[in-house]
Amino acid sequence: MHYDTDSKLVSKDRPSWFSHELCLKNIMRTISIGPPDVLIRFHLMFDGDLQGFQNNFCSKYFSPNETIKKNNCDYDVFFMAAGSGARAGQITLDHISSQSFESNSLVYILENDYLHTDRWIENIRDIYNSNINFDYLTLYDHGDKYHHTEGFHKRYMSLRSKVYVCGRLHWRTMTSTCFSFISKPLIIKRDALIFKKFHDMKAFIILRYLKNRKLLSAVPGQSTHCMSSYLSPVTDWAGVSGKEYE
Repeated sequence: MHYDTDSKLVSKDRPSWFSHELCLKNIMRTISIGPPDVLIRFHLMFDGDLQGFQNNFCSKYFSPNETIKKNNCDYDVFFMAAGSGARAGQITLDHISSQSFESNSLVYILENDYLHTDRWIENIRDIYNSNINFDYLTLYDHGDKYHHTEGFHKRYMSLRSKVYVCGRLHWRTMTSTCFSFISKPLIIKRDALIFKKFHDMKAFIILRYLKNRKLLSAVPGQSTHCMSSYLSPVTDWAGVSGKEYE
């Protein structure tokens, strides 16, 4: 989902290297070096009209009139009139419900201010092919949930997690995440009403208690929300941001 949050009345503490274009280039670069047998359909949900799109950096990478095919990925753009992140999420959920998917598909709902590591696709494939049960995955490792770190939040003092090992990563059960997550299309469709009514953290807490949904978080994080105080621990995200997309 691409919406210009920084132009709204919302102040976000961004790293010095951050830009929305950098995040888009990062996701496209990491897709391009991903496993060739993993087929991806990339739908850019653009908040605005054709003129706004033509004036936006997204027009350098997407075409409003055709599917762009690169390696193992088909890129398309869809327009929406959202005006806010919450509304963009609601429209995106409706868009997912209108699509048809292969039986082995996963859907990744992604906001426009995340960076990813090079091997995130392989790591998702590993846990998908494992016998580890999950309903939702997040690649973002929330630093505020770790004791004895600068960003630790006291609300997580009693947090307990079950930890799994899979391939190159650990995955831990988590209570919530932001509106950037991975799941099977049918689960997203079944839970859409809750996501529309309760955004981000509250939605996952409600899903956990009402439907016993299981959310797993990658450790170390394979993505990060680009806010200075909430970067996923361990990874040098400034170094990740400097890798070029061609």
